[in-house]
Amino acid sequence: MSERGRGVSTPALAHPVPAAETSGPRRYAVLGGVAVAVVIADQTTKALARESLGSGGSFRLFGGAVEIVYARNTGAAFSLLQSRGSLFVVVAILVILGIVMFYRRATDLPVIVRVGLGLILGGAIGNLIDRIHDGYVADLIDLHWWPVFNAADSCIVSGVAALVVHSYLQDRKNRHDERAV
Repeated sequence: MSERGRGVSTPALAHPVPAAETSGPRRYAVLGGVAVAVVIADQTTKALARESLGSGGSFRLFGGAVEIVYARNTGAAFSLLQSRGSLFVVVAILVILGIVMFYRRATDLPVIVRVGLGLILGGAIGNLIDRIHDGYVADLIDLHWWPVFNAADSCIVSGVAALVVHSYLQDRKNRHDERAV
């Protein structure tokens, strides 16, 4: 268990959060910093690919195992549900608002949760910028055995993975603590 609002945190993989970081602008530093870094990386890689490969070019990495391309995706992550752009604009806005509202109310969030939420937030914003500006999301990374994706998609998946790992480890710790009592 943790003491809410006291800067004490005991969840798995968590480092104690100083009380000064649980309120005011500093509490948004990790979430905002990660989200901004993701948006910058995502938009920069998409701009470079658009300028370099927009006419159908590509280049291979790691002996051809990975190919960098420029693909226009009107669907969801990994090219699912094509031509539903307006639906994904609404979903992205709801995800962004949901994360911000959750974060405003939550206290004592472990670093792994703050980073995970920042990855999801940045990825959602990065792809939302594309949808609003271009009407599609630019996908760049082709593994040849998986749908083409981009940095934002990778960050969203990594953020969800961080939250799942934290949840699993926290549940395991809680069960261990219950047995110890």
